[in-house]
Formats: sequence, C-alpha cells, structure tokens
Amino acid sequence: MANNSQPLIAMIEETLDRTSNTMNTPIPCRSVVASSRLPLHHVHRILAAGLSALLALSIQVASTAHADPPPATLTRIHSFGDPLKLAVNPSGPVIEGSDRALYGTTTGGGSFGAGTLFRVNKDGTAFTVVKSFNSATDGGVPQTGVTEGSDGAIYGTTSQGGTFGAGTVFRVNKNGSSFAVLKSFNSATDGGDLQASVIEGSDGTLYGTASQGGTNGFGTIFRMKKDGSEFAVLKSFDNLTDGANPTAGMIEGSDGALYGTASQGGTYGAGTVFRVNKDGSGFAVLKSFEYYSDGANPRAGLIEGSDGVLYGTAYQGGNMYAGTVFRLNKDGSEFSVLKSFNYDADYTFLGGYLYGGVTEGSDGALYGTTSVGGEVQCTAAGWCSG
Repeated sequence: MANNSQPLIAMIEETLDRTSNTMNTPIPCRSVVASSRLPLHHVHRILAAGLSALLALSIQVASTAHADPPPATLTRIHSFGDPLKLAVNPSGPVIEGSDRALYGTTTGGGSFGAGTLFRVNKDGTAFTVVKSFNSATDGGVPQTGVTEGSDGAIYGTTSQGGTFGAGTVFRVNKNGSSFAVLKSFNSATDGGDLQASVIEGSDGTLYGTASQGGTNGFGTIFRMKKDGSEFAVLKSFDNLTDGANPTAGMIEGSDGALYGTASQGGTYGAGTVFRVNKDGSGFAVLKSFEYYSDGANPRAGLIEGSDGVLYGTAYQGGNMYAGTVFRLNKDGSEFSVLKSFNYDADYTFLGGYLYGGVTEGSDGALYGTTSVGGEVQCTAAGWCSG
C-alpha cells in the first residue's frame, strides 16, 4: 500500500510546499504527510485536512487582496446663496457636459428670482449662471437637472410659468446663447408641473412626463422634436388603472420602449410602473404597488441593469413601512422586493424614505440613498446630531 500511495504523497507534498512558500505560512499537516508508510485511507484524511487548510488560507489572501478601498473624501466645490444671490436652492442632480463642466439648476435666485441654470468646473472654479429664468416668459422654478442632447445643447424643464403658467421645456447652448422655449404647457391639454427632465430617445426625439394636468388631470407622457415641433401627448394618466402624478423621468429600455413610474394611483392607489412605445402605443401597467407588500409612491425613475432587469425604489411602504428597493422584468414578471427599509428597528443604521433611485456600479451592485436615518440624525431644518 505504501508503494501505491507514494505518487499521491509526492503530489501532496509538492502542492503543500508551494502553498506554504507562496503564503509564507507553514501548513501543519505537511510533516505528517511526508511519512510514506501511512495507510492510504490515512493519506486521504490528511489530504482533506491539507486542502481545508489551503482553502482557509486562500480565502484569507483573497480577502486581503480585495479589501475595501479607503473612504472617499467629500469636497465642497461651491456654496449656493452667496451675497450676490446668483443662484439658490438647487434641488436636482448635476450632469457632466461634453466639455467636462458640470451643469445644474436652482429653484430660486437669479435676476428674476425664479431660478437658474448654472455651470461650474469640477474643481469649483468659473461658476457661472448660464440662464436666469423669467417665469412669465421662460418658465420658472426648475425642480430637476438637465440633459445634454446629441447636438451638444442643454435641454430641461421648468415646473411653472410660461405662457399658460404650467411650466415649459427649454433649450440653450452651453454658453448661454440661443435660449428658446420649445413648449409652454397648457395644463388642461398638455399636462403641467414638470418635475422631471426630458430624455433624448434613440430616434433623436425628446420624451418626458408632466406630473399634473392632461385630459384626466393626473399627468401626462409627451414627446417633441428638439426644435419643439411635433409635440404630442402619448398618454394621459387616469389614476385608477394607469397610475397618477409621474414625478420622475423615463428611460428607454434596450428593447426601445419607454419605462417609468407614477407616484400615485393604480389598482391599490400606491403608484405604478409602466411601459409605453415611443409612438404612444402599447401602454401597459407592469406593476401596481400595494403599500405593505411592495412599497408605495415611487418618486424616482428606473434603471435597466446589466442583466436586462428593471430596478427602482418606492418612497415609503413595504413590510417595514419606510420604503423599498425592487426589481422586475421588462414584461412585468418576477417582481420582487430586494429590501424593505425599517423605520423603527433599523432606523439608526439603514434609514428610510427614498426620494432617489438606484444606480448600478461597475461592480454590479446597486447604490442609492435614503432621506432620513443613518448614524447622524438630522431635522428638516438641517440640525444634526449623532
């Protein structure tokens, strides 16, 4: 038996020797295995022990090799509300333009007090108000960020003002020239109170949502060319079946359809996820949210993950009451709640009430924010403790 086990023993010795040298860690069973006169079943047991030690050490090395990076440093590049009152109260995200500068909006300030479009370099230099909104003519109080079109121009929305007082879609060059109102919304027919920016579809057309108005009074989906022509309402929400009050923009899926959320309405009154073709056909409710099981009132938009699945957030609800992260296929199947945020038991650690959506990192994980909770507790007035 010693002769039969000799090649196996030699292989084990060589493997353990290499592992010990590579990891600079002695393997306890090495000297025991070196005895070539052990019965074969003992060798098998020692082999198993050696492989177990090898696996444990490999996990330890892998863990060290993939240690979490150091925490990121938060750097303030601009403080709003300076003595000149150039721009105050930003409420939407910024985008990086093709010129590598950042562009965003404020709901207040500017020459007319109705908000601004601003530009700033990523190091905080050269802050500039690109446009001061005059509510009566331009629209005012933009509630969200802007989009750079394929033509290099900036496109965005205002929540009020314009010819009919219900908001506008605008276009402006990055240097502030050639500002134009592409559409002044008439709430009764077009929709109004635009809370989200527009997107440019793969067909070069702009698509967006209005949170109020339209034929049924519960918001609309619309489209127009980048010069403002061919405006059309694709969908007027009816509340009970479609949902109501979409406050987020839409995405174009890999299948070419548009996907979005409505913050209210639907079968259970807690909001919906919908799909519609770019010509307005094929509108379908993919999910009607039920408060306790699914979450409620999705206020943010969706993303399509690298796996082709839709991911999003519900502001509140779920079995822990403080919001959820969810997923579903583009045909509405396989809906599942990935996380229910806990206001009571986990409030200090996990937070709750999700205004924003999620994004997928390069590692394939989802990242997002909650509006309250965490280790530092803050009031609405900005006073924090913890």
